[in-house]
Amino acid sequence: MRDIKAAIIDDGVHPDILCLDGDWLIDEECNVLLNSSHGSIEDGHANICMRVIQKYSNTDKILWHSINVLDFNSKRGNIGRLIKALELCESLDIKLIHLSVEGF
Repeated sequence: MRDIKAAIIDDGVHPDILCLDGDWLIDEECNVLLNSSHGSIEDGHANICMRVIQKYSNTDKILWHSINVLDFNSKRGNIGRLIKALELCESLDIKLIHLSVEGF
């Protein structure tokens, strides 16, 4: 049974790395959108973080959400995007958040 909801708030997890329960993008205007574009599976801080998490824990029992709050090119975000991501987590009843972004 998968009963824990978790989110990684970063630059977006590639869906080939992990089966995601939700894949979100917070845009420049702080709109919550379904994320339909992803970078390379080898690139990205969130991808690296998720591989470390997978190596040291069993992710099969967790409903993972990826929340991209960083601009694709500059890899920078802002506090408004982060707040919107936290509000999304609250609305989705997410209990565990991985957050290690730089660039705010």
